[in-house]
Amino acid sequence: MLVALGLLGCGEDSSPGQRLVDPRKDPAVNGLTQEPGSRAVLLSTNLGLYRIAPGADRAQRVKSMVVAQGATSPVGRALAVASGDSSTLLGSGHPDDQRGKLPPFLGLMTSTDQGRTWKVRSRIGLADLHSIVPAHDRIYALDTVLDGLLIGDKSGRRWQERLTPGSRMVDLAVDPRDPAYLLASDKHGIFRSDDEGRSWRQIAPGDSPRIAWPANGAAYRADRDGRVSSSSDRGVSWRPLTLVKGRPAWLTALGRRWLLMALDDGSVLESADGGESWETRFEP
Repeated sequence: MLVALGLLGCGEDSSPGQRLVDPRKDPAVNGLTQEPGSRAVLLSTNLGLYRIAPGADRAQRVKSMVVAQGATSPVGRALAVASGDSSTLLGSGHPDDQRGKLPPFLGLMTSTDQGRTWKVRSRIGLADLHSIVPAHDRIYALDTVLDGLLIGDKSGRRWQERLTPGSRMVDLAVDPRDPAYLLASDKHGIFRSDDEGRSWRQIAPGDSPRIAWPANGAAYRADRDGRVSSSSDRGVSWRPLTLVKGRPAWLTALGRRWLLMALDDGSVLESADGGESWETRFEP
């Protein structure tokens, strides 16, 4: 059951009711995380990066710039974003300026000012990262250029390349207790690897599941049909939790039972009880 308890608003350059996503372009949502140093939420869509402050009635458009190879460009559309540590965001994507000042693939980027400026750390021109997961002093990510998995060191400068179980993977999660055990999803279901992505096998069917795996907790999934489930056996079996209205596009764990979900219209839902119930935190 979906419980709507509170609403936040739209953007600095927006008004209530303005779309924060372009439904003609897929994916609609590229990231959802908590802003370093605050309880604000950062929502990355195919129209830009937005900051949703607690209690605000408007969301703020974050004007992001990337600096690399002596050139700068706006960056925000198709920006993958994830929390690195208490002060750093990790990102990847494409320059919004398509005039050739920068390569079309920006590799791994970092930001220490809440996403306003980005610096390229590695693999510029070589990698377009999605589902960036920092864990076990490593960085795991799906790379659409390689059409595979990258596992990097903590600095994000040295990488190992792995295969994925198929093409056009949807999401990635890492066992918080085992750096070699991974879950990955595509439009047909969930796969697991127990050897750092060297081999895979399908363990559960599904509808493009989004996956989140918090420390000291169960793994969670949200399928495109709105079903939310949890697993206490590393993804082998899943317990149904609830059904949300809308189409889940991103799932993020901020704590053992504290979850955020973005729908493909830009709405953000929040659960404080491990996915059993959901509040509407933001609605465009």
